[in-house]
Amino acid sequence: MQIPKIQKIDQQQIYPCPCRKRAKLQPITLTDAFGCDRCPLIFVVEDSGNSLVQLGGIDPHRRVWQWNGIKWLARREMTKYQIEVMPMQLLLLSVTLMLLLLLLSLNMELAMGLPLALIAVTPLVLVIWWWLLMRTRP
Repeated sequence: MQIPKIQKIDQQQIYPCPCRKRAKLQPITLTDAFGCDRCPLIFVVEDSGNSLVQLGGIDPHRRVWQWNGIKWLARREMTKYQIEVMPMQLLLLSVTLMLLLLLLSLNMELAMGLPLALIAVTPLVLVIWWWLLMRTRP
């Protein structure tokens, strides 16, 4: 079974609404926008005609969809927080955990195998976690 590819959005065509079942997106006259016939949502076409973006609404995050010829596919966008702040937090958390584990292993006279293993595994887990977050980037 072939997976349908992303198609360019035609400004003159009527599409199903990505938010509601049985609702239709219709072009708004004299604009490059679409309006839903069952709710007050307005959508614009971006990314060279490949993405549909919801304007307004109460959700602070941009909601973006792409049309594959059959249905809308939600596309995740990285926020400013995920791009700029999170890497620094992960680095700080990793260093803090490594120092804490090192201090615990020295003060409590534990066998050095477990603390050293935890010190080695913690950054690896954080790197894998960051990679999984970045993997969802469009």
